[in-house]
Amino acid sequence: MRLKLFAAAAMLAAPMLAMSKPLTVCTESSPDGFDVVQFNSLVTTNASADVIFNTLVSYDEAAKKVVPSLAAKWDVSGDGLTYTFHLRPNVQFQTTDYFKPTRPLDADDVVFTFERMLSDSNP
Repeated sequence: MRLKLFAAAAMLAAPMLAMSKPLTVCTESSPDGFDVVQFNSLVTTNASADVIFNTLVSYDEAAKKVVPSLAAKWDVSGDGLTYTFHLRPNVQFQTTDYFKPTRPLDADDVVFTFERMLSDSNP
C-alpha cells in the first residue's frame, strides 16, 4: 500500500513550502496511527518515526557502530548501567502553524519523551 505523508513539507521553512512535494512511503499495510508511543508496530514506525523524529543516536550500517545524532556524545558508567548523553547545542524544534517553539531542545524534553513511553499515565 502506498501512503503519502506530507512530513517533508512540514519540516521546511515557509518559503520552501510551495516547492516541496509529498513524501511517499510504501508499507505492507496502513499504520495504526502516527504516534509511535500510542501505536507500537513496525508499520507505524516505518511510516512516522523513521521519517519524522530524531533520535539520540543512530546506527551506521556501513561502519557497524552506534553514532551520534541528537546526542553529540555519551559516557557509560564503569558498570555499564548508566548512560549520560550530552546533547548537541541549539537543536531547534520545527515551526508549524500550530506550534511556535520558544527554545531549543533540552534534557527535559528527552526525559519527557522517555517518561511518555514508559508510563501510561503520562500524556
